[in-house]
Amino acid sequence: GRLLLPWAPEDGGGGVSFFDVSDPCAPTLVGEGYSDLMRESHTLGFSRVDGRDYLAVDYHGGLATRGGGGDDDTVDGEVLGGVGFWDITDPTAPVWVSELDLPGYHYPDSYTRLTLSVFWQGPYVYVSGAGNGVYIVDASNPLAPLLVDQVRFEPSLLVGSMHVVGNLAMVSTAGGTRTLLLDVSDPLDLRPIPGGEFNVGDGQGRTRAYYFANVGGHYGMFARKDAGGGPILYDLSDPGRPRFAGDAHTPDGSGGYVFRHEQYVFVGDSNFG
Repeated sequence: GRLLLPWAPEDGGGGVSFFDVSDPCAPTLVGEGYSDLMRESHTLGFSRVDGRDYLAVDYHGGLATRGGGGDDDTVDGEVLGGVGFWDITDPTAPVWVSELDLPGYHYPDSYTRLTLSVFWQGPYVYVSGAGNGVYIVDASNPLAPLLVDQVRFEPSLLVGSMHVVGNLAMVSTAGGTRTLLLDVSDPLDLRPIPGGEFNVGDGQGRTRAYYFANVGGHYGMFARKDAGGGPILYDLSDPGRPRFAGDAHTPDGSGGYVFRHEQYVFVGDSNFG
């Protein structure tokens, strides 16, 4: 019965708000929290640890003490950033509790060397780092997260998001066409699935760029942004042979984000949904 809205600009400073939407025609604010360290997050990660609820988001800005004191939030001229954590156990008063600097983070390269999204499964948060690949963070203690590994892909891939369903992960780009399917049976050993790499295309067989992607059931879903918008779906039931399943072209759209609920697909298409 609650709606969570994140609000933060690209350059940091924002928060989260909880609304009671049990009456969807009369939503009411339950509570909200603010942090100077929260950055625009394209996806959110949730987990319950030791009876408490936590939220993982992108973080930007670092702590002043790390830059030599004062208001300096840089190290050797580089702004710090990575992944941050909220305690949302009490939705009336969310609290920012920790953050983790990740190597290679660089601002303002908005889609090149920043963290763009997170996915939390088990004790691990997979942080999509654009050209820096995927960071694997041990968040078994969200108050003291630890970087376990950094995985880069060849040829280089601007990782926009990574979604995990059981032992299967889909790694998608931000604004491109390339997509990778990984075996994550060992969550610390990300292995490309033979035949599981593809470029997203439309119903006419033409390669199409997408802005962001998602997974719904056994479908990979892509928000088309090339020569119009609308959703493109791929069947991932055989990860070694992903295949085009369908699309819905909107000539005057430009896709942003896409979601599935039961038999419906929802896509933000810039000027409309």
